[in-house]
Amino acid sequence: MRRLGLTLLLAGCGASPARRTQALGATHTLWLVLDGGTIQSGSSDDATLLVSSLGTAQVPAFDPTVVAPAVLASVTAVLVDRVRSYFLAYDLDVVTAQPTSGDYAAVLVGGTSAILAPAQPPAIAGVGKVDCGDANPRSLDFAFSASASPAQGGVVALGATIAHEAGHGWGLEHTTNVHDPMYSVPQPQQTLDDLFSLRFESGAYSAFQASGGSTPEQCGHADPIDHAVLLLSALGARTQPLGSAPTVTLAFPPDRAVLPPILPLRIDASDAARVEVYRDLELVAVVGAPYQATVTLPVAAATTLTIEAVGADGQRARESRTFRVDDAIPPACDASLPCTAPATCVEGFCAVASSDLSPTPADLGSEVAGRGGCTLGGRAPVPGGLALLWLAWVVRSRRSFRPRG
Repeated sequence: MRRLGLTLLLAGCGASPARRTQALGATHTLWLVLDGGTIQSGSSDDATLLVSSLGTAQVPAFDPTVVAPAVLASVTAVLVDRVRSYFLAYDLDVVTAQPTSGDYAAVLVGGTSAILAPAQPPAIAGVGKVDCGDANPRSLDFAFSASASPAQGGVVALGATIAHEAGHGWGLEHTTNVHDPMYSVPQPQQTLDDLFSLRFESGAYSAFQASGGSTPEQCGHADPIDHAVLLLSALGARTQPLGSAPTVTLAFPPDRAVLPPILPLRIDASDAARVEVYRDLELVAVVGAPYQATVTLPVAAATTLTIEAVGADGQRARESRTFRVDDAIPPACDASLPCTAPATCVEGFCAVASSDLSPTPADLGSEVAGRGGCTLGGRAPVPGGLALLWLAWVVRSRRSFRPRG
């Protein structure tokens, strides 16, 4: 199977502040700063005062038209819930309004790396400093959303970047585990399935730094480093019970078929606040009950639709289908308008069964061109692109991606 690469850059990952000696309170908060703000420079981060040890910045407001232009009304809710999903096991509240009291961490979401002074590497999607043992409960990190277009992974990439940078603030470092949001290696290897199922877990330390060179493990942990345990230490376990987990099934279209570009989707879901529809990594629809949508897809040798049902707490259920999109297939059929062989009429639409939908180099590409960093990568088939720290990978359309820091 061909391998694809995407990368995230984490600047400041080599910092080694003092360890925190006392436990935080029972409830912890991560503030996603979506309205922009002026960041002052200081010797240490202070999210409550918008002070950063990385320097000064004028952060513009988050622009949803960049991230998911097809579903503007839903982008913020989708992004916030993607971040919440990473932290469901922990005593953490993810909010978009500044808390009025207590300690809290923050991630500023907006702009590009150029907003920071001193300047950061130009190709990164985010930056944050490793705070060993969560010594500073007021960590402030950055997720640069202005380049997080659908071609660069859109809301999937941005949500993972936010989780990655926030993780640094709670003392997490890079890992070689492809399933962990803190994954960062010189040549990233992740499948599309990996990217949709990232979770904090155990893995070997990765010394790779996108900003150049390598860095020894900073926080005194021996391999394997268990990020889930470290987050439990920093945040505590979730105290509120979760509601019913959602379920989802994509009833139509069928898997591994050749289909026309305009497709109706029939989705069966339960206990879902909404259903999100992704073409590869691009968010193309957000629907409520009765969970039906029509999507228009470009002609492609292999396209994957990922359907995610999202519960009220941020729990997720997922189903994916891969098929070929061919504009030679008639858009509709019935008894009076039959399909032309080898297509057959399936629920009013012509479809051709296909046993081989392996993506080809011409469709997806496989070359990595750019700097590495804190990484979210690609093991084929990852069509489209995700960059938590962005790294350029080459596809037919020459899309480029940024690594996270």
